Amino acid sequence: MSDKSIQPADSKDSVGYLEETLQALIETLTGLAASEKKDWAFSIGYLLQRVRGGHFLKELLAEIKRYRDKGKIKPDYFSSEQSMSCLQEFMDFVDKDAPDDRRFQALKGLFLTIATEKFSNKEEILPLQLMKISRALSASELILLAATYEIYLGDEWKKERDERKGRGNSIGPTRTWETLVLEKSGLKFRELVKLNEESLMSKKLLAGYAHPDGSGFNYTEYYRLTPLGYHLCLFISDYEASP
Repeated sequence: MSDKSIQPADSKDSVGYLEETLQALIETLTGLAASEKKDWAFSIGYLLQRVRGGHFLKELLAEIKRYRDKGKIKPDYFSSEQSMSCLQEFMDFVDKDAPDDRRFQALKGLFLTIATEKFSNKEEILPLQLMKISRALSASELILLAATYEIYLGDEWKKERDERKGRGNSIGPTRTWETLVLEKSGLKFRELVKLNEESLMSKKLLAGYAHPDGSGFNYTEYYRLTPLGYHLCLFISDYEASP
């Protein structure tokens, strides 16, 4: 996070690394605030990013401690290579991506669910891949994914799917999906839905078009989410359901 290189001692786990990084950031910002204006080598935008980054790290650390206190995370998890790799992805996100709150909340929820090992374990490759995918998504892409996941959980779509299958057609109407996600996402404009839809299809998180004109999509087991898109939403949303 800061310009100071921080290497955790051998006895420290990834949480110890996070604590040291946050402390170093506070010290750096305190030093900048105390210096003469002419000595500042950073733009106001850079400083604002550092301040927000510090807030995000503090919130993540507090949530990690809350999860550990409740016994939701195994004592040895934060000594694992997976935890270090996932935390590094999170740190790079805060340090390099100028994150907004929506993206931070998604990545935080994902990281904490991974740490519980509820849907995976510390030896698996999938958690780090999900961290990388989530980090690359924009706030509006995450909103659209969450809206599609909400539709999937609601089950109403299954009746429509079964009726269409009964007529010999298993293709879902894209226009219906657009209407539903507009209602649930708050994006307001179909143009915004289309823009993010195309991006999510290219990232293999939403099922693609069944017809060249985009008038339909092939139903998946998870409505329109691909298995990868579903598991990403599952990991992120499980945090929200946690006490």
